[in-house]
Amino acid sequence: MEKTIISIAIAIFTLSTAYANIADTYGLGGRGSAMGSAMTAIVDDWSSAYYNMAGLGRRPKMETLDEVKSASTQLLYKTLSKVQQKKILGEKGEEPASKINNNELALGYLYSVPMVDVSYDGATEVDGLSAGALMLGLVIDMETFVRMPYGLNMRLGACAILEDDFGLGKVTDDDPQAHYFLRYGRKIQRFLLNMGIGVEVWKDHLYIGVGSTTGVASEGAVMIEHVQMTEDTQSPPARTKMNLRPGQAPLAGISFKWENLGPGIFNAGITYRGQLVLVIDPFDTEAITELGNIDMKMSLAIQDYFTPNEYVAGLAYTYPNLWIFKSVTCALDVEYQQWSRFDLSRTRKLQADYENPNFHDIIVYHLGFEETVFPWLKVREGYVYRPAFTPDQTGTSNFLDNDTHIISLGLGFIIPDVIILKVPVEVDVAYQFQYLAERESVKIDQSNPYNPSYTYGGQVHTVFFSIRWRY
Repeated sequence: MEKTIISIAIAIFTLSTAYANIADTYGLGGRGSAMGSAMTAIVDDWSSAYYNMAGLGRRPKMETLDEVKSASTQLLYKTLSKVQQKKILGEKGEEPASKINNNELALGYLYSVPMVDVSYDGATEVDGLSAGALMLGLVIDMETFVRMPYGLNMRLGACAILEDDFGLGKVTDDDPQAHYFLRYGRKIQRFLLNMGIGVEVWKDHLYIGVGSTTGVASEGAVMIEHVQMTEDTQSPPARTKMNLRPGQAPLAGISFKWENLGPGIFNAGITYRGQLVLVIDPFDTEAITELGNIDMKMSLAIQDYFTPNEYVAGLAYTYPNLWIFKSVTCALDVEYQQWSRFDLSRTRKLQADYENPNFHDIIVYHLGFEETVFPWLKVREGYVYRPAFTPDQTGTSNFLDNDTHIISLGLGFIIPDVIILKVPVEVDVAYQFQYLAERESVKIDQSNPYNPSYTYGGQVHTVFFSIRWRY
């Protein structure tokens, strides 16, 4: 009886799941998602808190007043008061606007429709996966409060993502035998918060940034006393205790820019995002029965929401006045994801059917383009190749991931300061298509009717919308 109860408790309480967070799966913000997340070298806005914290040290690229004045909307010029115009233009009106609106507030929304399929009819975990997420970004220019030496730039930034039902997190019981697409099957179930600071260390050339990703870690205990061995309905005294505390992973990055290298601008960057996992260990459980005064003590462990160490390097080049465009930016990122560090929870390893997941480290390639049609209109395209990190599922586990090709398109435009708006509103929209190449799992043990061989794949459609104010 005691062994049976312990086995039931393990099945109920033990969790161990890998899960790439939403930004890893889809990107962050309308601009980054449209460019295939090839942003490490060029990011300079609120999404720097994810792509490269050093981007907070950059001053966002502004059109010169001459360019803006020649545009029919005169967007940036109209945001300035007469005093500001005179201050920036100078007495002769020849100087460009080098810095305006360096604080930021951003809001965004993502909606994803995974249309994935497993040929085994018993795989019900792949249904109803559509989900939405809200994004919030904030950047504060430290020159608002302090005088920076040598005219260098320093900004604080944060970005947050949460599911559109405003849930901060959902922990569910995922048995390794369940058929889960690890990037999509958990929907958008975890609150993501990145915070940090970016500093300019070499004027107009070199920037560094540090920060952290914040998650949840905890420890817990369950105690049940005066348990009677009976089939009748009962309500024994019980106590459940859970202590939650923040769990953090480091973020760090370097960004480099060199203008007038050849005809255009050269950018480079590297970034590191640390491993993060939710661990509740120990999750101690104790039950005291009245029958024989049996004291059953169980030590369980919960492990969930694993995201790997990620190392990213990026290059970008901006060509001015190319064909019909005022400028064209080409960006390439190469990302190394360290999935091999994932392991099942301590309690899962005690089960007889335990098998090592043996996840692979993978290299993800991101390619992005951005064309400036007018000072107020940009067109963007992106492509990503992301190989599967799961090995062939030949045993009892069913961890699903596919080689994925991602194509994205987007627009960025500025709504002028009209009616009630004091500053222009920058709007980014994007669409992303993910194709999951079909894959087959051939089981070694063909005698188990609940664990047959199967094929799996599909496609994912995602739309993005984000707006940004610089003030």
